[in-house]
Amino acid sequence: MNPISFDTYIRRDAYRNGWDNCEPDAEGTGRWLSSTAHEGLLHVFPESDLFVIVPTYQPIRRVPLAELASTLRELAQSDTAPKGEPPLRTERQQMVTTRTVQHRYRAGQEKIWSSKCPLTGLSIPALLRASHAKPWKNCTDAERVAPYNGFLLEARMDALFDQGYISFADDGTLIVSPRLAVEDRQALGLHAVEQKLPQIAPDHLPYLQWHRAHIFLA
Repeated sequence: MNPISFDTYIRRDAYRNGWDNCEPDAEGTGRWLSSTAHEGLLHVFPESDLFVIVPTYQPIRRVPLAELASTLRELAQSDTAPKGEPPLRTERQQMVTTRTVQHRYRAGQEKIWSSKCPLTGLSIPALLRASHAKPWKNCTDAERVAPYNGFLLEARMDALFDQGYISFADDGTLIVSPRLAVEDRQALGLHAVEQKLPQIAPDHLPYLQWHRAHIFLA
């Protein structure tokens, strides 16, 4: 989707469906939508031929042009703060920005790993996690969105990776911590036979080395 088309459609459907402010984001590729009539705040940006809509409280949407107007209309009514939570613009914008970063990080990993866990082959989206080799709290802004800072892992493998019970060598070979009991390895399907990621890019290596040095339970 080219920038001119994106901007045209967003402005048209935003103004017709409850959003009277349409401001460019910091990158200039998306738009912040807000209104003087309600507390809603959305970040909208293109992703291939889809519109990604990031609300504050509702699930993130990826919609085609045909569903853009109805989705914006629905969110103008439904994306409201929980009872007792003050709908401050600065706080809402920070929440939406964080969700946008997380979405882009996962989308980058889905592209690299073809939307399936490279260790087990699982492809159910709800059971996949966009893991971080170098945790969010230790990352720079650039590292937080770098898709090579981790892997798209099924939930159990993500928990093991996050807690340091597994890691990967520079060639992608699975490394299992000696602190994980043999019976637990067997229950998790971590067999003695060598398990290996199908690919490792050079950009993965600094993050993997950080994970082995600081997270892995050696």
